[in-house]
Amino acid sequence: MSIEVVGMVSATDIAVGLIAWAFAVHLPPLVYTVLGLGWILPTLELIGYKRNKQVYVDLAHNMANYLITVYAIGGLFGTIITVFLAGLLPIFTNIAGALLWPVWGGVAIVFGVAIALPFIGFYYRGGFGKISPMKHVIVGYGMAVSLTVIPAMFRLVFAFINYPAGVEVFKDETSLVGFTLGINWSQVFLNPTYAPHCS
Repeated sequence: MSIEVVGMVSATDIAVGLIAWAFAVHLPPLVYTVLGLGWILPTLELIGYKRNKQVYVDLAHNMANYLITVYAIGGLFGTIITVFLAGLLPIFTNIAGALLWPVWGGVAIVFGVAIALPFIGFYYRGGFGKISPMKHVIVGYGMAVSLTVIPAMFRLVFAFINYPAGVEVFKDETSLVGFTLGINWSQVFLNPTYAPHCS
């Protein structure tokens, strides 16, 4: 009687499975929910004010609490994905991090922490019934725009890791390797894998 090993699970299988799980949890239920709520809430509120139906405004207010929770959990899984990428694709992640720091550091993180969080907090806690209805709707749409910028910029980084369009090599006598890398920003944004990432 012989025992046959059908297949062993390798470290690569586990790593790919973990990053797939993190993306599966992060993107559809969390990021897309945040994006959807970000645009739906002020729209519901606007409809409520235009039609003079408080039920829409109340619905937007109640759902804003859900937005806060989903945003926090989504941020946690976004961090998990970043850690996985750094571990699984260290060279590409390093290059993308160094070359695209204005995108992920200057735009995505600033919008995610310094702009979107205060917008969400003010929209939910400080706005309903405390400022004029139309000003509150404008705050809501500002929140929606800031929430949209974050994944758009991170997807640009992911597209770059997938296909590093826009990388330029410059001869540099002072560099240890004889060259330095730079970015052609128009080519980065025209990356053919960027548009599919945004859909």
